[in-house]
Amino acid sequence: MRMLRLVSAAMIFLGLVSSAHAELGVGVYGSYHMSDSYTFTGPNADSVKSKSSTNFGALLFFPILPYFSLRGGVAYESLNFESTFTGGGAAIDSKVNNMLIPVNLHFEFPIVGLYAFGGVIFVSNQKTDPDTAGKMGSDTRTNLGLGYDFFNFTLFTLSGELEYQKGSKNISPDPAYDMKVNNMNLNLMARFTF
Repeated sequence: MRMLRLVSAAMIFLGLVSSAHAELGVGVYGSYHMSDSYTFTGPNADSVKSKSSTNFGALLFFPILPYFSLRGGVAYESLNFESTFTGGGAAIDSKVNNMLIPVNLHFEFPIVGLYAFGGVIFVSNQKTDPDTAGKMGSDTRTNLGLGYDFFNFTLFTLSGELEYQKGSKNISPDPAYDMKVNNMNLNLMARFTF
């Protein structure tokens, strides 16, 4: 049911975009998580240590004003971390796969190649391993980023971005614990303009 809602929302968004008379941009990107930080509280909760995490996806840029665009899309995220508890016991390695739906406002600075973006990211957990306590919860993150077009042709642009995401909801599958995630990502994006 959740996947049907996501597909329906994407179809409506694409329908609105196709009916508009504007220059559209399509981007594909990959991200390396430079740092993930977790807040972790609950009985015997000690800490969460981040391991390597990545995401990749596709974006659609829909111009709405001379320097502003609506930036939305879909991405796949893989989070890897290790949870430890006070009082002993083995650390638990976890891998979480999420679907991300960013909805951002994109602003191009008059300085050539420099831009900023920000908004919200809707996060839907697709898989949690191990899932002994159930699947991780969905999240709504706010994000803010700065990017630079370091390779720019007429219809093709290659960009680098620094992006910060802040989680707002408890994602722990166990109601006795509270876990929130914040991350800093380094993005590489290829964008095509039509």
